[in-house]
Amino acid sequence: MPSPVGGFNALTFPLFEFTSHSADAGLETGGLGVDPARTGSPPLAVSRPDGSCVIGRIRTLRLFGNPKAQTQPPTTSPPSATGSAHPTAPGTAAVSPTPTPKPTPVYKPADANGPAQNVPLPVKPALADKFSKAGLEAFARYWYQTLSYAFESGDLKPLESVSEAGCIPCARTKTGITPWHQKGRWTVGGQMTVNGAQSTFETAPDGTHQVIASVSQGSISYYQADGTLVETHPSSRPITDILVATYANGQWSALTVEHLGGSS
Repeated sequence: MPSPVGGFNALTFPLFEFTSHSADAGLETGGLGVDPARTGSPPLAVSRPDGSCVIGRIRTLRLFGNPKAQTQPPTTSPPSATGSAHPTAPGTAAVSPTPTPKPTPVYKPADANGPAQNVPLPVKPALADKFSKAGLEAFARYWYQTLSYAFESGDLKPLESVSEAGCIPCARTKTGITPWHQKGRWTVGGQMTVNGAQSTFETAPDGTHQVIASVSQGSISYYQADGTLVETHPSSRPITDILVATYANGQWSALTVEHLGGSS
């Protein structure tokens, strides 16, 4: 069995040291150079086929090795509680997991079964904020988009953000839309279409500018919370409106919007 020696284990193996003796020669020392006077084991004689014999003694050879390597089975250190099971190679930045993108809300138009859902918010083009003929005409188109959005969603904030507080027709529009998007009521249709918008870009004495717009509105139906259809208005023929706007702080704002011919 292994025995500890100087911090190592010594493994002992018998070593046969020999001297050669033949019929024609005297005793010779060979092999490992055995000194008979210093060996403590009795000599052994082994005959050879040619008539010679081998005389030797048994000595002990000790081999030394690492005690841990000889007496302990290999162990595997568990991964650190704070470390990664898959360490990052030196010089390589750790890659964070890609967050799962949120699903895009799906637009669902209103119908006889319920109100519209996730109505797309109108996006004002950069041109609509330019103080120019093209900018004023682009603004007029955008203003009607916010009106169309209000009819479908009941949200008047975009419309109010581009209308002056004193816009009387705008206030009347609010009183006509808001109740039909409260207490479970809803409307179907009513989207506005701008067929054309033109301006001479002349400045009026009060500093305002005017746009002549041809617009039409789609059929609109009104529903109670229990799904009862109250009334339906058919699509309108194209109507000519005049939109009066002011420009301040880098953007246009509607002062009033009226139908040509006196109705508003």
